[in-house]
Amino acid sequence: MKCISPLALILLVTLLAGCGNSDKEQVASQPAPDAQQASATLDTTPAEVAEAVAEPVAEAVEAGEGELGSEPQASTEIRLAQATPTPLATRFVAGKHYTLINPAQPTVSAPDQVEVTEFFYYTCPHCYNFEPFVQTYLARKPAYVNFVRVPAVFNPGLELYARAYYAAEAMGILEKTHGAMFKEIHVKRNMMTTEDAIVDFYISLGVDGVEFRKTFNSFAVDTKLRQGATMARRFKITGVPTVVVNGKYMTGGSLAGSYETLLEIIDELVMIEHTR
Repeated sequence: MKCISPLALILLVTLLAGCGNSDKEQVASQPAPDAQQASATLDTTPAEVAEAVAEPVAEAVEAGEGELGSEPQASTEIRLAQATPTPLATRFVAGKHYTLINPAQPTVSAPDQVEVTEFFYYTCPHCYNFEPFVQTYLARKPAYVNFVRVPAVFNPGLELYARAYYAAEAMGILEKTHGAMFKEIHVKRNMMTTEDAIVDFYISLGVDGVEFRKTFNSFAVDTKLRQGATMARRFKITGVPTVVVNGKYMTGGSLAGSYETLLEIIDELVMIEHTR
């Protein structure tokens, strides 16, 4: 994916409700929210960049010049979504609360499942604030929903975090590491800007450092990075957190207005797809 266009940049700055590939809001500028701050209302006023943020990551996030990886060969697991549907007469409106993806894009879930995909990255403060709501959704989602996370890699500085996510996923330890990564970055202000720093952190969580480093640099993780880049390119992801339902609908905090409403939009779109 090429660098973000000036028009897209203007739109992103106007929305101010998510982290984009040229987002200048750094995690160190965000106060660590307590349990009561994970409210439904989005923060829309950016804070000044704090010096506590590691310069390499700050420069990389601000630059937003990293191109996404090359397109991988199509997996046999991928199924092509049906044509973009005409929205039903429901509470939420296409073009206002969500956008229709035309043409619909491939998903990786079984035909009897509805796929919900969250694009995020660990240093995004909005993704950190959205995470408690994601956990709420996961605890109550229907069994036929397959929830997929995709770390966005808008620039080279974000690749380390994406690798960490995919390595933890491959090792089956996301339950232990995913929330801990958000907390380490946004609460403890430890940016972990090198591979060694990330490995040391995972060791502190009780993860085998040798196995983690091997997985971190594995072909399997390289493949996941390319697949994630392909998905972001197909969906034209320009900011996070962004949620895509079944390759057909895209929404996020700026469209929903609040994270609680965002979950309600997801519920409705899942219902449409499940009953179709």
